[in-house]
Amino acid sequence: FAIYDSESRQPLLEAYHENACMSMAAGYMSHDARNTQSTRLNTYLPNSRNLIRITDREARRRYLRTSRLQVVTFLSELPKTKHDLMGFAVDLIVFTPQMITLSMNGVFIETHTTDNPTRSFHRTFVIVPNNNGGFCIVNDMLFVTNASKDQESKAFAGADTTPAAAPAAPAAPVAPAIPAGEDQQKQLLALLSQQTGMNEHWSVNCLQETGWDLQRALFIFNQLHSEGKIPPDAFVK
Repeated sequence: FAIYDSESRQPLLEAYHENACMSMAAGYMSHDARNTQSTRLNTYLPNSRNLIRITDREARRRYLRTSRLQVVTFLSELPKTKHDLMGFAVDLIVFTPQMITLSMNGVFIETHTTDNPTRSFHRTFVIVPNNNGGFCIVNDMLFVTNASKDQESKAFAGADTTPAAAPAAPAAPVAPAIPAGEDQQKQLLALLSQQTGMNEHWSVNCLQETGWDLQRALFIFNQLHSEGKIPPDAFVK
């Protein structure tokens, strides 16, 4: 999400499978009576793949992005954003060595839109191993609507603005051991290393510092990296 929230989303090409699929749907909440310029979903609705409303087979196919290039090109056309990273709710639905499925709920603001509207989103990822020993997204489903008043009031309130301590530098160039048989920790390690570019030692340290909480580890990495507090050695593999 640090890349998604940046000025260029092109580096996301590395995160998606060559034959990845992606769809986006948008709609208004039934109880939301707001009708202002900032609450209108005009940017999203023309590309919304709502299967209840879109019954034509060709139209359904057209709104489905079916390749890594199509996916990232489409994502790059969506409004610029800033996500409330600490407000994410993540559910791990499937976790096997062959596939990870997770769903994510949260909010973001549109940074380049008048009045910076707050949107609510639900996103489901299907993640599989790639040929480089890491992971990539093979299926991405996104739903966007307006944030509720309660979500707006709580958005970004829990963000930790205190710089976190960087993981300790390795005493020797030996990769730290991962507890034997801990397949989940190995998966989390591979995910963090693939998403951040850090080597195994620094990825393990970061996960250990955060209690093996992947989202927290990514948040701390993004924060420290943006402040220039992670040394080049962390990316030497």
